[in-house]
Amino acid sequence: MKNQSWRKPTPGLTAGRMHAEAGEQCSCTKTEAILALKKVAAAIGLKAQSLLLLDTLTAFSKRQDWEQGHRPIVWPSNALLEDQTGYARATLKRHLRKLSDMGLIAFNDSSNGKRWGHRRADGHIAQAFGIDLSPIAARMEEFTALYQQIIEHRAAVKSLKREITVLRRTLTAHLEQVGTDENDPIFQLAKKPMAPKPTVEALQNRKIELEQALFATPKNAPEPNPMGTKNEPHIQHTKTTSQTVKTKRKPDLDRLIQGCPNFADAANTLSEGPTTWRKYQQTADHLHAHAGITPVLWKQAKAEIGPEDATTALALIYERLGKNEIHSPAGYLRGMLRKAQSGDLHLMKSLIGLSNLQKGRAAVC
Repeated sequence: MKNQSWRKPTPGLTAGRMHAEAGEQCSCTKTEAILALKKVAAAIGLKAQSLLLLDTLTAFSKRQDWEQGHRPIVWPSNALLEDQTGYARATLKRHLRKLSDMGLIAFNDSSNGKRWGHRRADGHIAQAFGIDLSPIAARMEEFTALYQQIIEHRAAVKSLKREITVLRRTLTAHLEQVGTDENDPIFQLAKKPMAPKPTVEALQNRKIELEQALFATPKNAPEPNPMGTKNEPHIQHTKTTSQTVKTKRKPDLDRLIQGCPNFADAANTLSEGPTTWRKYQQTADHLHAHAGITPVLWKQAKAEIGPEDATTALALIYERLGKNEIHSPAGYLRGMLRKAQSGDLHLMKSLIGLSNLQKGRAAVC
């Protein structure tokens, strides 16, 4: 259909006509086209009133108008559109111009500016002058791609918010370990001011600074035992009894490494030292806050079930947390402590199960 118009050319009118010509070669349903537009309406600045008018216009089109080789041109009068939308004449014209300027409609005007048209027996438009909705069909792929970008952006923002939350919690947990001596360099570092709305990078840098200060090995600290604490007796303490109970079976470090590869990778990243219980205990001391375990609860766990069992418990939590199998790490650890008090905590069974699962996955791969 040749587009004739007595309107003064504008960038929006020109773009609309170009999109209309392209839309004639597209084939989509009315629902698909409008849904694609509505998903990005806010992103492209399409307001609710203009969208309502566009909904009203598309309601006058028929299914076959959106087929390839045809154009969904509608010819309702301004009076009918006023009745359908409730808009005043000036408001109606303003929103029509807005839709045109945005390249969402084109005007296929008659010589006298009247809108009219008629259809053939098969329902297709034989001739029509009015408002052309073809630009929406032409831009459907554009809208779909934009919506995908919006989804990815939302996911990135959500991920950043989650990362900021974890960093803030980690920093709060680290700050709880800082003393009150104002002359202490760690205290001064902890109190160093930050921006009211710090960036993720700033929070990460502060976290690294605090961790380096808090977890640095003292110069005069004894060298770690190459054999770790493997041969030392392991005693469990509980809050409800003064008795000390020896564990039936001490967790095996090799099983922990096999069953909890994510925790093992973290240990190797944090320390290049030999594979010992001391290394993994230090990793647990480092990561408990990141896993959502408060320093108070972590200290309680080590006191009640011993550092090796506490490290194993944290490794299991860390592994399952990475798989989204745990929603409340602190609650999960408290449950493990309750099982330990009743003698129902079987860390080795859990490690063996995870280890066998990892071996099974490796065999499949």
